[in-house]
Amino acid sequence: MSMADRPAFLERLTKTIPGTATFVLGLVLCTAVGGMIGLSHRSLREWQSAAELLAEQRSEVMLTLLANALNQDMKGAQLSVLLPLEYDDVIAGVPDDLRDTVARAFPRFPYAESFFAWTPTASQPSELYVFNRTDRRPAWDPGSNVHVSYPVTVEHNPQPARPLLAALRAHEHDTGRFGVFEWTHDGIEYQVVAKRIVARGGAFGGFVGFTVNLPWARHHYFGELVQEVSQIGDVTRAAAITVADERGQPVASTRPSTLHGPLRQRQFPLLFFDPAMLSTLAPVSKVSRFWTIQVEAINDPALVGAVRGSYRTYILLGVAAPACVLGLLFTARAIRAAAALAAMQSDFTSTVTHELKTPLTAMRLLGETLSSERHHSTSTIRDYAAMLSQEAWRLTLLIDNLLTYARVPTSKAKLALERLDVMDLVDDTIQRFRLQLIDRKFDVTVDIQHDLPHVRGDRVMVSQALANLVDNAIKYSGDERVLIIRSWANDGVVVIDVADRGAGIAQTDMPRVFEKFYRGRGTRTGGSGLGLAIVKRVMEDHQGSVDVTSAPGQGTAVRLTLPKADDA
Repeated sequence: MSMADRPAFLERLTKTIPGTATFVLGLVLCTAVGGMIGLSHRSLREWQSAAELLAEQRSEVMLTLLANALNQDMKGAQLSVLLPLEYDDVIAGVPDDLRDTVARAFPRFPYAESFFAWTPTASQPSELYVFNRTDRRPAWDPGSNVHVSYPVTVEHNPQPARPLLAALRAHEHDTGRFGVFEWTHDGIEYQVVAKRIVARGGAFGGFVGFTVNLPWARHHYFGELVQEVSQIGDVTRAAAITVADERGQPVASTRPSTLHGPLRQRQFPLLFFDPAMLSTLAPVSKVSRFWTIQVEAINDPALVGAVRGSYRTYILLGVAAPACVLGLLFTARAIRAAAALAAMQSDFTSTVTHELKTPLTAMRLLGETLSSERHHSTSTIRDYAAMLSQEAWRLTLLIDNLLTYARVPTSKAKLALERLDVMDLVDDTIQRFRLQLIDRKFDVTVDIQHDLPHVRGDRVMVSQALANLVDNAIKYSGDERVLIIRSWANDGVVVIDVADRGAGIAQTDMPRVFEKFYRGRGTRTGGSGLGLAIVKRVMEDHQGSVDVTSAPGQGTAVRLTLPKADDA
C-alpha cells in the first residue's frame, strides 16, 4: 500500500466499526466491572478488618513501651540512689559525698526535687541535711540571690523543713525497710520516698530519701516523658497517647483523642518506687493513687491506608464502566488522528520530494550549461558556479533537516562542543544565502555587540538553526524584504535575534509553530515544516531557548538564547 493510500484506508477502517459490536463490547465490560465491584467489596472488608487488628496490636506495643518507660524511670531514683546507701555511707558521707551523689542523680531523675538524710544522734536528735536543686529550688527554700555554679545546695537543719522532719519522725518506729507517704507543705503535695537505715547492732539509724513535687510532676514530668517515648518509631503520627489521673482528667497527651480508633489502656500506681519491692514498705504505707495510660490508634498507617484504599477502589470501580465506553470513543478518535497524521506525513513526503527536485533540477541545468562551454566569460562562469554552489547549499540544508528529523525521535544528538564566535556564524550563514539575498534585493542589517562573548556549541547544529531561520525569512518575505540579525550578551547568555518584515504568523498557528510537519493555514510557499522544530531541538540540546513573536502582515522575530562559553 502506498503512502498516499494509507489515510483513505484508515478513514474507511474507522467508519467500518459496527455500532452494535461497540455496544456489545461496552455491555460486556460493564458486566465485568460490576462483578469486580462485588468481589472487591468482600476483599476490601477483610483488608480493613486485618488493618484494624494490626492497629490494635501496634497500640498494645505502644502501651507496653510507655508503661515500661514510666516504670523504669519512676523507680530509678529509689534503685540507683537510695538502695545502695547504708548507715556508714550516710554517717561518713554527710554532706560532701552525698552531695556529689545527689548532683549525679538530679539530671537523671527530674522528678526528684530534694534529697535528704536524717541521722538522729544522742547529742542532737534532729541532724537533718537537705540537698536541693540550684536551678529549681523547692517553694519552701527560695535561697539567696547569690549565683551558685554547683547544681546542688546543701541546707543543714533548715527551719522551713521542720514539717518534713516531723513527718519523718512520725515513721521512726516503722519496721519496713522503705517507706512511702504523702506530705503537704504550704498547700503543695509531696510524695516522700524514704529508706530506713540501720546502725550497728540493729538500732534505728535514720532516714535517707527524696521528695517529689506532685504538682510539678503533673505539669512537667509526665508530659516530657510521654513526648520522648512517642518519638520512638514516630508514634505521634499513628496514635494518641494520654496519661490520665485517678479522676480520668488528662495529665499529658501527644494529641487529642477521637474516641473512634482502637483503644488500649493500663493502670499504673503513682509511685516513684519499684512496684516489685512493695513488700518492703512499712505497713502504714499504701498506694492510694492509680493513674491510667491510654493509647488510641487514630492515624495508624495500615488502618488509614485500608480505609483510603477502600474508598479509592470503590471510586475507581464505579467509574470503570463509563471509562471503558470512553475508551472505545477515544480509540476511534485515535484512529482518526492516525489517519490525519498519515495524511500529514504523505503531504510532507510530497513536499520534500518537490523541495529536493527543485535544487537538483537547477544544479543539473547549471551543470549542463557549464559543460556545454557556451559561455566563455569568466564573470559569467563565476556567477554560474556561485549559483551552483547556492543550490548545493539549499540541497544540503534540506538533507540536514531530514537527517536531524530522523535522529530526533531516537536519541539526543551527540554534540561536538567548541567555542563559537557569533559574528563568524552570522557571516557564514549570510554568505551561504548571499545570492538569494542579492537576487531578491533584501535589505540586510547585522548588529553584533562589540566584544560579544563566545558561545559554546556544536558549529554544525547552531549553523543549521541559523540557516533555517534565514531561509524562513527569505521564503516568507513579501514586498518589504528586510532581514535583521542582532546579537548581544545578557546575564550569562548570548541572545541572537533574526527578524523579517514578511507575512507573519496567525495567532491561531502560534501554539503549533514548533510541531514537526506543521505549516500554517493558507501557506503557499513550499517547505517541509521541520525548520522551527529543528531550531527548538538544537536550542534544547545546547541548554538554550527559542522564542517566536509574530503578527500577520508585520513580520516574524525569532530569538535564540545560548549560554556563554565560560558558563556552559
